[in-house]
Amino acid sequence: MKLARQLLDTLSGNWDPREYRDTYTDALREVIEAKIEGKAIVTAETPKRPRVVSLMQALERSLRERPLAQASGRRSAPARRPRKARRKAA
Repeated sequence: MKLARQLLDTLSGNWDPREYRDTYTDALREVIEAKIEGKAIVTAETPKRPRVVSLMQALERSLRERPLAQASGRRSAPARRPRKARRKAA
């Protein structure tokens, strides 16, 4: 709790809205004025979306590539079979 309070105290402070500027409105006004003046509107490229990795596909791919890694001289410990529970003699 002490650390949480310290963090909140560090991050909190007086907020003065005059310290901030609405850049979206400024950019929108520039586009509107350019369009009124008949200028060409240049837009920024849309950033590429990050590639979503399917964990299941990555696991399957790593298992398919595993024999290739073993053939190249790298060795790994063999997989162990789970032990069966022994029954107690009654």
